[in-house]
Amino acid sequence: MKNEEMKNCFIEYHMEQLFPKYNKVFSADELDYIADTLVPFISNFGYPVFQKDDNGGYYVYVDGVCYNYCNSLETLDGWLWGCVQGANHRIPMIYRHDIKVKFYKEEGSDKE
Repeated sequence: MKNEEMKNCFIEYHMEQLFPKYNKVFSADELDYIADTLVPFISNFGYPVFQKDDNGGYYVYVDGVCYNYCNSLETLDGWLWGCVQGANHRIPMIYRHDIKVKFYKEEGSDKE
């Protein structure tokens, strides 16, 4: 079995598990759209709770804490992807440096 086939079987298995859990928030097509990033997110952080607002955006809760608001499904998909990349140290070093510099400057520190 090739890697792509294994990935598809893995995602398909998790979709069967996820749809009953999230069918009040997402349609089957919406869940299919974010499945490639939701499954790795769950593997890294556990099951998030999503709350859809009246404007079509999503609040994301993990362990009872609201971590983010995404104004669209595309933004939610990108945010989930970024969390997984960050957790697995896949953010390129140049961006890590920029993030640290921005953080330090906002905190009033002179570190770089």
